[in-house]
Amino acid sequence: MPVRAGRFGGPRHGLGGEPPEAGRLSDPACCRCGAAAAAAAALGLPARPTEAGLKACGALPDAARGTFVAATEPFPHRSYGLTGVRRTDRTAIRAMVEASAAAGADAIMLDTSILLKVARIGLVSTAGSTELVDLDRHDTDAHGLARAGILTLDEVRYFVDLCHAHGLEANLAGSLQSHQAQQLWRLVPELDQLSARGGVSALARAPHGETGRATRHERTVRSALVRGLVPPEQHGHLLVPPPMATTEDLATLLKRHPDLPAYLTDPHGRLTPLT
Repeated sequence: MPVRAGRFGGPRHGLGGEPPEAGRLSDPACCRCGAAAAAAAALGLPARPTEAGLKACGALPDAARGTFVAATEPFPHRSYGLTGVRRTDRTAIRAMVEASAAAGADAIMLDTSILLKVARIGLVSTAGSTELVDLDRHDTDAHGLARAGILTLDEVRYFVDLCHAHGLEANLAGSLQSHQAQQLWRLVPELDQLSARGGVSALARAPHGETGRATRHERTVRSALVRGLVPPEQHGHLLVPPPMATTEDLATLLKRHPDLPAYLTDPHGRLTPLT
C-alpha cells in the first residue's frame, strides 16, 4: 500500500496503477538485448543467473520457486491510440485525463510500471530544468546508477491544470523522492496529491539487531520518511541520502528555499539534521 500525501485531507478515488493482467518474464539472462547480462555483471552474478544466485542478491524472494516472475504486461501507448511516440507526452496525458473524466472518475494517478521502477526510472525528471534543481543525478544506487525520470516540470503542470479543468484531482506517483516532492509542492502549488512507497521505505530492523534485506519485499514504510513527501503547510522536510549531502546542487536548492528543513537519512530511515 503506497503512502499518499495530499493538500486537501487525503485521497478520494484514484485511478492508475498496473492493470490486472499479468504476464511472465523468463530468466533475464535470456534477453537478447544484452541489458540483462550487463545488469548481472554489475551485481557480480554470472551471465545466466541461477535461482540461488538471484535469491542471494535479493532479486528473488526466498519463497520463489524458479527464475520466472510474474510482472505487469507492458501496454505501449502507440498500441492503444494514446500517442504516436514511446514516452508519455502531452497527447497521452490528455487522452488519459479525458478518458478518466468521461468515465466519471474523481481523480487520476500517473504512475510508472514495475519494469521502470527497478531500472530507477521514475515519473518526474529534474534534468534539464531551469526551475528544478537537478538532484536526480546525485541519487545513485550501490552500483552508481543515477535516477532518471520521464515527465518535465511543464508536463506536470499541464497534467495538473488539465485535471482541474475536468474537475479531477491530480495525483502523482512513480518512484517519487523527497527532493522531487519538496520542489513540486513549491513550483506546482495546485498539485493535489503525491503517492509513494519506495521513497518512504527503509531497511527493517528487529529489536535483537537483525537487519532485513534491501529488497522491495523486505523494506518497510517509516513514518519519519513520510515527512519527506508531505507539503510545506504540513511541515514537510527535505530528506537527503548520503551521496547527495555535500553537492553544490543541494546547496543551491536550500538557498532557493531557506525555509526548507533538511535531514540526512540512513538505510534504516533514521534522520540527522543537516547543517
